Amino acid sequence: MTLFTPGIMNIKGKQCLIIADSVSHVLPTAGTVLLEQIEGFSIFCSTTELIEKKRMHRGVPVYGYWQTLYASKLWHPDNGIVAYKHNNIGQYVAVDLDEKSAVTGEVVDGHAVATVGEHFNSQNIRWLEVTTDEITLPSHSAMTMADQIATRDHKHKTILAKLSLIILALILGWVSGAWFSDRKVKQLEVQRESLTTEIANARMAVDELKKRTLASVPNQSAILNLLEELSWIEDIEIPNSNINAIQLSVPYLSYTDMIYVLARHDIPYTEQWLPSGRVQVDLQ
Repeated sequence: MTLFTPGIMNIKGKQCLIIADSVSHVLPTAGTVLLEQIEGFSIFCSTTELIEKKRMHRGVPVYGYWQTLYASKLWHPDNGIVAYKHNNIGQYVAVDLDEKSAVTGEVVDGHAVATVGEHFNSQNIRWLEVTTDEITLPSHSAMTMADQIATRDHKHKTILAKLSLIILALILGWVSGAWFSDRKVKQLEVQRESLTTEIANARMAVDELKKRTLASVPNQSAILNLLEELSWIEDIEIPNSNINAIQLSVPYLSYTDMIYVLARHDIPYTEQWLPSGRVQVDLQ
């Protein structure tokens, strides 16, 4: 029986790296990677630590400790203090639903160490003793900005490859139709119509996404190139824009993708993290 703690773990036959992440009611700042957003609470880790851990353990997926406990339905940000320790060190998470606050702290020498301004009774701590047999890995691992960009590029290439195969199948189906019976030909025609409809729907979805860039597009190639790149960012919205000002809105998990594009174009901006789970960015 193996205790579930940060470090290299073998979970259901899959080797992975568990790192110490943090839970807070405060929105993540620069230098952090958001792992999960749960009912107003954020689970995140240090970007520097994540990059270093990935460098040391190449090819091994990385997950946060509290992120994984949440995915396994073994922890939820409820009132109270929950902690774990291994060799007398570990972490605790203190949640106050009335104050809508959450604080992550350290366990040192077997005792939870309160942060400045925090007071709690150590006797009220619920100590976790979770084994790897009880764990279910989250649907997504912790990814740096470079990982997210590489994953998105791979996804786009996969979509293009699938569309190419569909078109090839349509052509082959049309050419070979003459060699089959009338029944077979009709089946192929139905299949071709279905696939053609899927392709048309995909094109309409892409066109609709591109329409959401600007109501009035400035006649400037630099802006057009920027908007073309931004249109691929998942769930991006550009609600209030004109020729002199562009306002963007993305969910937290798409934030790093958007900032990467803006940095490539050297676009200055101001940002505002909203409680709704989105980030508003005004281009200057």
